[in-house]
Formats: sequence, structure tokens, C-alpha cells
Amino acid sequence: GRIMVALTDVTALDAHMASNSYVEGFTPSQKDVSVFKAMAEPAASFVHALRWYKHIASFSEAKVAGLPGKFETLAAAASAPAPAPAPAPAPAPADTPKKE
Repeated sequence: GRIMVALTDVTALDAHMASNSYVEGFTPSQKDVSVFKAMAEPAASFVHALRWYKHIASFSEAKVAGLPGKFETLAAAASAPAPAPAPAPAPAPADTPKKE
């Protein structure tokens, strides 16, 4: 898991993808999907990371579901900006009359 979390940092991912096609090994796996889902599309300056990102993005849901390995929900690397928190749902008014 630690290597995968590190790869959610686009600089680290770009360096890794300069000499690798996938997160691990020579075929796509759930490790690629895990990293992919934890990050935004890399900027064009990160050519290797962007190539990998677009490749993984091109997979159908069926192909993704059939990839080997176990999907992990990753927290983005510390240097990545944190996504804005989702707004909390508005609480239901307390004085709503109950139907009897």
C-alpha cells in the first residue's frame, strides 16, 4: 500500500511511469485502478503519468472489474492538495409536523 499511496503524488507517478507501464508488473491490475481513482488527471507536463492515466481511463467498467488484485481506497499523497470537503446535507427542520 505505501508505494501505491506515494504514486498518488503526480511527480512520483510520472517518474515511475517513465520506466514502467503500470503500477506493478507488465499488465494492468487493481493497483492501477486504486491509484487512478485516488488522483485527478495529471497536467500535460507530466507526460508519463498522463499517458498512464488516459490509458487506465480508457478501460470499460467490465475490464476494470476483471482486473486481477484487490482494489484499495487510497488517501492521496500528502503533497497533493486535499479535495474540498463535501457540503454537509441540510438538516431536516425539527418542526415538521408528523402525519398521524
